[in-house]
Amino acid sequence: MTSYCMPVLKCPICSGQFIIYSSVSGNTSEGMFYTDGYIKAPMFDPVDELLECPECAQYIWRAESEEIKVYSENEYRNETTDTNLVNKVSAKKYFDALQKSVWNSNEQEIYLRTRVWWTFNDLFRKDQAEGMSKQLEQYIAISLDKFRHLTANSMAIRVDDAENLVENLWFVQHTLERINSIVDIIDVATPEFMVANQERLLELLLAEYKHISIKTEGNLVSEPENLLLQIAEIYRELGRFQDCVDTLKNLTKEEYRNKANIIRKLAQSGDCQVGSF
Repeated sequence: MTSYCMPVLKCPICSGQFIIYSSVSGNTSEGMFYTDGYIKAPMFDPVDELLECPECAQYIWRAESEEIKVYSENEYRNETTDTNLVNKVSAKKYFDALQKSVWNSNEQEIYLRTRVWWTFNDLFRKDQAEGMSKQLEQYIAISLDKFRHLTANSMAIRVDDAENLVENLWFVQHTLERINSIVDIIDVATPEFMVANQERLLELLLAEYKHISIKTEGNLVSEPENLLLQIAEIYRELGRFQDCVDTLKNLTKEEYRNKANIIRKLAQSGDCQVGSF
């Protein structure tokens, strides 16, 4: 199960204060992993770096916001506060933030362009494009049956039953959120816009790879071979299949071999849509 804390942050623009959810534990068990690096898992909720201040409605970065204090989940529930709780930035607002160039560093631009890339790829993820309505129908039915069972036998609820119910309900909620994200971006996610985003992201990742590759191993700020997978995947999705295959030849670590083989096979078959591992 994912655990959260509740930091109170101060906006660097207007000095307004707000609260965010921040995961402190979680894992990718029962997760789905995609060739573009996106992960969907019941207990995986990565920290949001881009925020929207509820006071001044400006995009701000978490790293540039002063942390005033931190509540635990229980403390927050018992606390009486007028401080606003900030929701996640929506898919459409990622596109808006990208068009407004709100980043202050290459790292922030990579973060933003990657989220836009992932959101666009939601249009083509097979688990969402094929049989999604049947999956939702199945999971909703299972969840309702388990809920009826748990409430009818409330004195004998097993922990694994409760956890399975939470996972099923999570799947429904997450899938509906991703569908809403797709609907949000349909009018702005043109092929031309997305190709331009991928090409700029590729440029940034190549520069980052070159930068960290010349550092000594003890000072690495990122995993270079993980970057190579992202670079190869963008080449593949852009239809530059030979560049994809050539990039994957530079991978040396055993832990990336299976992923590299899947991306390589997709490239060799001329497939440029996002896949899964």
